[in-house]
Amino acid sequence: MKDEVAATALKLFVERGFDSVTTTQIAAAAGISPRSFFRYFPTKEDVLLSGLHEAGQRVLDALRMRPQGEVAWKSLGAAFRVLIDAPAFQGADIAAVAKVILDSPSIQARSAEKRRDWDKLLVPEIARRLAPTRPGALALDDRAAAILGAALACVEVTTRVWLRSGGTIDPVLLLDEAMSEVHSST
Repeated sequence: MKDEVAATALKLFVERGFDSVTTTQIAAAAGISPRSFFRYFPTKEDVLLSGLHEAGQRVLDALRMRPQGEVAWKSLGAAFRVLIDAPAFQGADIAAVAKVILDSPSIQARSAEKRRDWDKLLVPEIARRLAPTRPGALALDDRAAAILGAALACVEVTTRVWLRSGGTIDPVLLLDEAMSEVHSST
């Protein structure tokens, strides 16, 4: 039932825009009570963002599988591929979800908040891959957070370009190009 409610909500978000749809409207369209809606999702935003924690965990698992001694940036780029190289990323639902998120400032804010959880997951693993910090420089965790922030910006650009292309450009190639551009510009 949770998947049905999410599919109904997504359809409404695409048709009317995220900010124009209420939880009461979602519940009515799904044939459930508003109270039942909140059993499945704590907020309207969570309909779209409930999988972010699991996605962060998949990135962490992929990052941990990368060879020791590999440059952190390269490891992180390869780890992010688990998100965009999956068949699910190619589907219409992912495009619809991404478009709804990118078109709504309120959902972007909630997404950014939830993505901060990724800092807790990923920063320690990235930091483990970095050379020790020299005195007077950024702390190891701060360096790792900067790297993660830059990589997440590359993922966002990848998603935007992929959407603009109507899903016709390979998102893995886009991510590789975005991350290479950042790397070569430093």
